[in-house]
Amino acid sequence: MSFAESFLDGFDLLNKRVEGGLKSCSEFATFYKNFAKNEREYAKGLAKLASTEKKEFQKASSSSKEVGSTFSSWEGIFSELEKKADFHNQLATKIENELSLAISNFIKEKTKTKKKLDMDSDKLRKDLKAQHENLSKSRTKYVSAVKESEAQEKLCNDPNQKPSNIPKLETKRRQLVEKAEQADKDYTQTLATTNQKQSEYYQTTMPALLREYQDFEEERVKFMKDQTNTWYVWSAEESPVTAAIFQNVGSHVDAINVDTDISAYCSEFATGVTQPPDIEYQPHEGEGVGTPRGTQRATPQKKPATSGPTRF
Repeated sequence: MSFAESFLDGFDLLNKRVEGGLKSCSEFATFYKNFAKNEREYAKGLAKLASTEKKEFQKASSSSKEVGSTFSSWEGIFSELEKKADFHNQLATKIENELSLAISNFIKEKTKTKKKLDMDSDKLRKDLKAQHENLSKSRTKYVSAVKESEAQEKLCNDPNQKPSNIPKLETKRRQLVEKAEQADKDYTQTLATTNQKQSEYYQTTMPALLREYQDFEEERVKFMKDQTNTWYVWSAEESPVTAAIFQNVGSHVDAINVDTDISAYCSEFATGVTQPPDIEYQPHEGEGVGTPRGTQRATPQKKPATSGPTRF
């Protein structure tokens, strides 16, 4: 099917379609701008998360600080997240600077084409309409001339007409007949011209212009398909990029080694304390030679009894 077959005299419909098609392109451009905005916000948030957490990770206190392979692995993981953020930021930039801009430029260019289609379709219809009006005027003139000629013929053939009036009436009759014949020729010629132009309109000029409308729509649909495909290709790159990033993350995770981290923690935070020597026995200062340590404790001597007053 084609526009030339389906839309004879459908210029009003197609002009609305052209306008609606450009509006649709504009809506797609807005969609891509908003998509890019979300990509950039996601990239910004992810980059901020990775950067903030990396700083917090690096300045953690000794009690919560990771060491060894865990520390190295997580630094690598944060770097991979920064790469993922960078991918989304670059995708947003490409969509804004290439995709949305290309659609905007396309709309500007095709708006000019739309104006030309509007003017060409208006002119085409106006020309045919003017020709139909010429035909209508020509036929009206022809019918009027014939009626005048017929009326004059009746006057000439009126039996009640005075003989003295006949020459004058006959002269006018011939004039009106000639006028009617000329009007008939003019009408016939105008009719032929109108039919010729109408045939050209429906068989040549209108189908050619309808083809331009179809070319416009085909180009628009193909262009938007190409832009959508570009967006798809760019966005689909996230899968292998993300896969590569998280493959690296997986490698960092696999690199975490419990024994290595225990050794690293011991090396970094070791107290440096060793076991002290055995504690020596320290005797009490009052102990002497009679103690269990080979000495005898001195036996205290009793004081002599003293005599006191005798009680009765």
